[in-house]
Amino acid sequence: CYDRIVVKIPDGWETFENYMGETILTAPWGKNYTVHSVLGGNEYPYFRTFGNGENICLDVIEVIEC
Repeated sequence: CYDRIVVKIPDGWETFENYMGETILTAPWGKNYTVHSVLGGNEYPYFRTFGNGENICLDVIEVIEC
């Protein structure tokens, strides 16, 4: 069982749901990522992007324990 987190999406990023029900993130530079492909961190979550090698820290709004 994994805890779930609710985070604030960084400015300039957008989200949508694809036909398979996955949440997709669109970066400010126009590249699309699945949440699972860019979400990193254990204690402090972040997006790790592959285009520019940047880690973008996320503000945690809520932790939902399982």
